Amino acid sequence: MKKIKKYNIYTDASFDEKYSIATYSIVIMLENKILKSYSKKSRIEIKNSTEIEVFAVYQAMNLILSCFIKKNEKQIFYINTDCTQVPIFFENNKKMKIFKHNENIKIDMIKTYNVICTKLSKNNCIFALKYISRDLNKIAHKQTYNMLKRIKKVSKINVSKEDILINKNIFCEILSSFDKKQTSIIIYLLNISNENGLIEMTQSEIANNLKVSIATISRTIKKLNKLKILEKVKNGKYLLSI
Repeated sequence: MKKIKKYNIYTDASFDEKYSIATYSIVIMLENKILKSYSKKSRIEIKNSTEIEVFAVYQAMNLILSCFIKKNEKQIFYINTDCTQVPIFFENNKKMKIFKHNENIKIDMIKTYNVICTKLSKNNCIFALKYISRDLNKIAHKQTYNMLKRIKKVSKINVSKEDILINKNIFCEILSSFDKKQTSIIIYLLNISNENGLIEMTQSEIANNLKVSIATISRTIKKLNKLKILEKVKNGKYLLSI
């Protein structure tokens, strides 16, 4: 009998009203061990803290759909949030008055929720949104708060290597620190990543498309990984943090 895999995914978000900066974090745990964690700045316009909390859960669902669902495997996915309004938005969004300035993203969020519910029910899997207390959500809360502080710091002082995460424009300003081949690889990765920063291509395919050696691709990816700019999800799948 195959073992049931239970994923607990913790999401949290921070919003600075003064600077209109919104950040969120997603921590994916399997068997009580951290499998992956992501902290990012929102790429869409956010008006309040509830919107970024909802957006964090939406991005967690995108990660499940793109990276973690396995055929012929019994899986349980719980997305945990300390915002009481998040489950209401996805399960009865007519009561929610958020994202009025962006109806398209609102529609896409609800569509994604319905897709993941349908897909996982067909696979005999379990999926649920769960409200938890702030005390039980410490790990995601700490990550998103630290990211908010980092983003605010970047906006005030000169950029260093430690501060290049999240913002593509900031990152492009320091490309001069890489050699010509590495720069072309990085730009290529930015161009082929989807709206969630996901890259679905093997190192061999990247090398073939750019007409460079696999060794060069490997060195560049290792450097990006060390800078926490690129994370390997699995072979042929990478996630950009910019």
